Amino acid sequence: MSEKDEIEAYKKALKREKSARQEAERILEEKARELYDTNVQLKELNLQLEQNLEERLEELKEKDVLFEEVIAHAQDIIYQTDLKGYFTYVNKIAVEITGHSEEELIGKHFSELVVSPEPEVLAKHYTEQLKSNTSTTYLEYQIITKSKKKIWLGQKAQLIVKGDRVLGFIAFARDITERVNADNLLKRSEEKYRSLLENMQLGVIEVDLEDTITKVYDSFCELTGYSKYELLGRKPKEFLLDQESRDVLDMQNELRTQGKSSVYEVKIRKKNGEVAWVLISGAPFSDVNGKVGGSIGIHLDITDRKQLELDLEKARDNAEENFKAKELFLANMSHEIRTPLNAVIGISQLLEKTSLDSEQSNYTEVIRKSSKHLLALINNVLDFSKMSAGEVKLDFEAVSILEIVSDLKQTFLYQAQIKDIDFIIEHNFTSKDFFMLDKLRLAQVLTNLINNALKFTNEGHVKLKIQNERIDANIEEILFEVSDTGKGISKEGQEKIFQEFKQDKQKGANDHGGTGLGLSISSKIVNLFGSELKVKSTLNKGSNFYFSIFVDRASKDDFSYEKASNLAVEWSNVNILLAEDNIVNQFLAKSLVESWGAKITVCSNGVEVLERLQNGKFDLILMDIQMPTMDGVEATQKIRNELQSDIPIIALTANAIKGDDEKFMSYGMNDYLSKPFEEKDLKSAVTRNLSARVYSKMKEEEQNSENESATQGHHTIKTFFNIDRLNAITNGNKEMNGGLLKLFISESKRQIPQLESENNAEMASKLAHKIKPSIDHISNEEMSGLVREIESKKDELDQQMIYTFIENWKILVDEIEEYLKG
Repeated sequence: MSEKDEIEAYKKALKREKSARQEAERILEEKARELYDTNVQLKELNLQLEQNLEERLEELKEKDVLFEEVIAHAQDIIYQTDLKGYFTYVNKIAVEITGHSEEELIGKHFSELVVSPEPEVLAKHYTEQLKSNTSTTYLEYQIITKSKKKIWLGQKAQLIVKGDRVLGFIAFARDITERVNADNLLKRSEEKYRSLLENMQLGVIEVDLEDTITKVYDSFCELTGYSKYELLGRKPKEFLLDQESRDVLDMQNELRTQGKSSVYEVKIRKKNGEVAWVLISGAPFSDVNGKVGGSIGIHLDITDRKQLELDLEKARDNAEENFKAKELFLANMSHEIRTPLNAVIGISQLLEKTSLDSEQSNYTEVIRKSSKHLLALINNVLDFSKMSAGEVKLDFEAVSILEIVSDLKQTFLYQAQIKDIDFIIEHNFTSKDFFMLDKLRLAQVLTNLINNALKFTNEGHVKLKIQNERIDANIEEILFEVSDTGKGISKEGQEKIFQEFKQDKQKGANDHGGTGLGLSISSKIVNLFGSELKVKSTLNKGSNFYFSIFVDRASKDDFSYEKASNLAVEWSNVNILLAEDNIVNQFLAKSLVESWGAKITVCSNGVEVLERLQNGKFDLILMDIQMPTMDGVEATQKIRNELQSDIPIIALTANAIKGDDEKFMSYGMNDYLSKPFEEKDLKSAVTRNLSARVYSKMKEEEQNSENESATQGHHTIKTFFNIDRLNAITNGNKEMNGGLLKLFISESKRQIPQLESENNAEMASKLAHKIKPSIDHISNEEMSGLVREIESKKDELDQQMIYTFIENWKILVDEIEEYLKG
């Protein structure tokens, strides 16, 4: 190789070496740059890691502080122990409750604080927890504090586990002393209750929803004679009750399933065959889910009480018989006295119409006043007898206050004029004002008060003031006040003025006679209206008697007193038939009626009445009740049923038995007039009934002209059910009302078919007696009266009366069922 070639070769080698070195430098430079960048990144990463570590450590410190704060301020005791039970940590509340400092507790064994149960029991409990590796257990125990106070704790103890190792316990305990004391108190109360039940001899059992006995107390075993073994698992009704009592129990069990309690009576048959009455208080109890799980029944033996009730019922029946005898005696005596008294009063009125000299007029006036006084005496004695027996009830109807005022004015204005004193009536009522009242009883009170005021007032005035205040759209309160300027009543007399047979003993107070019954009877009547008769009086200045009653507004659609009374009676066209067997009373009635210008035909008995009606035309009948051959009641029934006549019939009777007036109306009579009567009373009754008949025909013609077919198939809808009385007893408790009404329906549906099948008077009387208390609570006066009539007339009941009783009973049941559906 030439030197030149070598030089070229060296040059090429040098060039390659230079190129390789440059490439190596480039690579080295890139690697150095990469190394630098990585180093920078590592520095940044390291810095970030350091910052994150610092933040994490700070968070952990904050959580440790927060955790320590939570534990320190927790309201429950929190502590830790090692596996042997020595305290390694306690919180602040543990120090406060135990009274020991943290230093005193750390390292102390927990059993040193325990009182109950024994520390060995607790040690065994937690040893078992370790062996079974149970994570958490609960235990209640009692500790003693440093101040010797005993406290009950409820504690949850949890194992402290790290990996597969158990390091110790952490416990959470709460003070439950108050709850434990309450539990102990409840336990003592239950023991006391159980002891009380046993000592009171109340037979107690518990039954499930199938009425199977699940628990029995000893007292129930003593009551029935059965052992617990013989009672548990059995149903009481299968061996203790008869069919009637089973029906009652089934209904009561239905109430239990609805969560309702009740009290009822049944008969049970003991193991030895004896029959006993028990009063059962049944109440449902609930399970842990709040559902009815069964019921508990408390049984009280009331056999002795039932026997006493039977004895009392027998005594009551005897008393009622005695009362009926007394009432019959009074009625007969009343009849015997009223019959001649009617003649005395009537003849004295006829005498006053004749030409008399002054001496004869005075004699006639003495006769009239004395006979009126005797009549008032009879009426007061009879009313007092009825009031004392509780036999007086109000008969409410639509009444015009204006009508009452008019009657009182007509009655007393003349008496006031004779004594030269003013009789004043103040009121603001119109002919459109009607209220539901007992007109006769209200008028009796006002008449008595006004009559007394006139008696004891010799100068000045007697005033009747009637004020009304509207309570709502249908109810008003009406104040009645009778004041006078008479002698007045002493303070002592005011205290006794409403007592029976009591009068003011001041001088001159008895100059006018009297029985001392009038004000007492008036007070009792006002009580029936739900009010109280009161008096204010000053001696020698006058008296003020007053009372107020709440009344329902009413309308007078069926008969307008105003329209009827305005229908003039043309007496010359009136033909009256009189049925009266007493010759004096015949003469009296004939003289009075003929003095009005009317015609009158006299009969002596009911048979003659029927003959006269078939052969002549009459406008009205005055019908005496007691007559030979055929009495007034039988004659009236034949007139209505056989002759199909609607002629007005006014009953005339000297009897005064309570309820006769209602009874006469039920027989078909239109009105009632008690002997002795005054001419104005007789004329008023005749006018009223003649006018009513004319007005009724007018209304009938109007109705027929409006709709001739309206009367076809028409019938009266009876209504007996009344919830108001029941609401008064139950305070409007709908659940209690429903239970009682369903019980009544159930009993009725069992008893009515029984009565229909046997249909005898004795059974009807017994059933009427049995349902009477229920009827008084859920029905109106009509049904109450019917039940009492059926009960009292068991020897006089005919098939028609029993049929009426059954039909009305069915109507009442239907009405109650409709009410319950609504």
